[in-house]
Amino acid sequence: MDSKAKMIVGGLALGFALVLSGCTGHGEAPRPEEKRAERCRCGAPKGSPECKCAMMKKQAPKEVAEHAAVPQSTCPAMGGPVSKELYVEKGGRRIYVCCGGCVATVKGDFDKFARKIEAGGETVEVVKQPVLCMGCGQVKGSDSCCKAGTPKCAKCGHQKGSPGCCKIG
Repeated sequence: MDSKAKMIVGGLALGFALVLSGCTGHGEAPRPEEKRAERCRCGAPKGSPECKCAMMKKQAPKEVAEHAAVPQSTCPAMGGPVSKELYVEKGGRRIYVCCGGCVATVKGDFDKFARKIEAGGETVEVVKQPVLCMGCGQVKGSDSCCKAGTPKCAKCGHQKGSPGCCKIG
């Protein structure tokens, strides 16, 4: 064989070897045995020690609830930081937003934005609803309540003798 034929055969052999090794000529090619690590919603590789979700599954239910309660810090409509003075409430749940324009947007589809917040790993705040007086419909114990002048129990803070008082047996 002459030198030209040897170069052609050598080049073909080298090209064939590169193709078999997975080389595409654009940096290092992934090996067939190395699968790309799937990412969890927390951002860590699934099943890795860094995966917060895997840690939550191994914890007791109380610890999971505490771990999962990440307060909302991102506006679901525009993605900016939220303002604690601007929010929309529906059904005892509160969604914070970044500006007045987002208030109207979130009011338009509250449930959609609540799902978006939770999908992002944050929690929609649950607002404690005030207890209303059965007699007048006002907030129980407030100045406008019909029983506002009744003395309060020193131990529990409810009106003495009321159904919520600790001294009723």
